[in-house]
Amino acid sequence: MGTRGRLILCVGGHDPSTAGIQADIETCAAFDCLALTVVTAWTTQNTAAVSKVQPAAPDDVVNQIRALLADFRVDACKLGLVPTVAIGERLAQLFEHELRSCPLIVDPLLIAGSGDRLVQEDMTAVFMRRLLPRAAVCTPNVDEALRLSGSDNLPAAAHALLATGCNAVLVTDTQPRAAAIINQLYVGAQADQSFAMERYAGDYHGAGCTLATAIACGLATQHPLRTAVAAAQQFVHAAVAQAWRPGSRQHIPRRNARIRS
Repeated sequence: MGTRGRLILCVGGHDPSTAGIQADIETCAAFDCLALTVVTAWTTQNTAAVSKVQPAAPDDVVNQIRALLADFRVDACKLGLVPTVAIGERLAQLFEHELRSCPLIVDPLLIAGSGDRLVQEDMTAVFMRRLLPRAAVCTPNVDEALRLSGSDNLPAAAHALLATGCNAVLVTDTQPRAAAIINQLYVGAQADQSFAMERYAGDYHGAGCTLATAIACGLATQHPLRTAVAAAQQFVHAAVAQAWRPGSRQHIPRRNARIRS
C-alpha cells in the first residue's frame, strides 16, 4: 500500500439504510483507503422499499467535486447513483476533463434491489453516450446490462457496453436460478472470464455498491484489472456470508473485515 492510503472519490446517493455512500465508506475503510464522498441524491428508503429520491442540484455536485480536487489527489473514482440527466451530463464533463486520468468504476444503478426506479428514464442514454466511454470498469447486474444495451441476451449486451469505449464490463448474476453465482468479466477482445461462487439465500442491500467500490480500491492500489476484480468479488462474498438482517427485508453485508494489500 505504501506510505499512505489511497483516496477514492465516491459519487452517489445517500441511503439511510446503509447502501450507497455508506457502503462506499465502509468498503474503503476495509481496504485501508479513504472515501471522499459527494452526494448526488438523498433517498427515503429502507431495506424493503424506496419512497423518494431527492436529487441534489447539479452545480452543488460539481462544485463539491472541484473543491475536493483542489485539495486532494484522487487515485480512483466510483460512480453510483446518478438520478438525473442534468447531473449525469455535468459529471461526464468532469470525467472528460478534470478527472480524465483517474480510473472510473461505474455502477449503473437503474432499479433498486426493492424493485423501485431510482433514475430518470433518459439516464440509460447518458450512461451509454457519456459515462461508460470514460469507465475503466462497469459493474451492471444482468437486468441493468440488458436495459442499458437494449439487447435480449447477455453476451451481446456486454459487448454493446464495451463498444461505448468502456474498458471492461463485469456482469453480476443477481438472478436466483442456481446454487452458484456466475459473474462474467468481459474485457475488449480478450477471452471472457467467469467467476463462480456459492449463492447464499436471501437478498442483500448494497452488495453492488460494495463490489464497485472494492474494485476502485484495487485499481487505486495499482493492482491489475483482473486481480482487482477477483479480490473485490472475494471481499463481497465474505461480507455477504456474514450478513445480518436488522430490518424487515434485505440482509446487510458486513464490510468490517479489514483488507491490506
